[in-house]
Amino acid sequence: PRQPNYVTDPQPGPERGLIATPDGMLENEYLRVSLNPNGTFSLTHKESGHVFKDLHYFTNSGSIGNAHLDRRPVRDTEVTSLGCPARMTMVESSELRGTWMIELTFQIPTRATNDGRERLRSMYDMPITTWLTLRKGSRRLDIRTRIFNQARDHRLIAMFPTDLGCNEVAV
Repeated sequence: PRQPNYVTDPQPGPERGLIATPDGMLENEYLRVSLNPNGTFSLTHKESGHVFKDLHYFTNSGSIGNAHLDRRPVRDTEVTSLGCPARMTMVESSELRGTWMIELTFQIPTRATNDGRERLRSMYDMPITTWLTLRKGSRRLDIRTRIFNQARDHRLIAMFPTDLGCNEVAV
């Protein structure tokens, strides 16, 4: 049998950094994510130095068609979530993974008028919850978004303005 090897004078190991920090950051070897007060985030790709700002905001516009035909109301209102205040909560922070939860309420028109010419002025508070998760050693940021939609006659688009030119995208 193997003899036990006792350490009589143990020393602390190297400091391990947490992925999520209380100041609204997620960071690993490859990516740095900084949360903004309106629920968007900036992402820095450390290897290339590219910084992508104001990612993951929403635009909403009227759509009175169906699944096969997209028609806009004559008098349409397009709104964005950029002015919405967000509540951010650090859900998890360890040496292996960090997660921030972002909650915002996006006010959009409830529906189009019966004739489909314009959107009503009455507004619906659409709750949107997003979880951003970054793992140690990962070259990607995991994004999960839950939307509770009770509005009608509209389309909602998540925006990721990168200012990059490309011919092909894989999602």
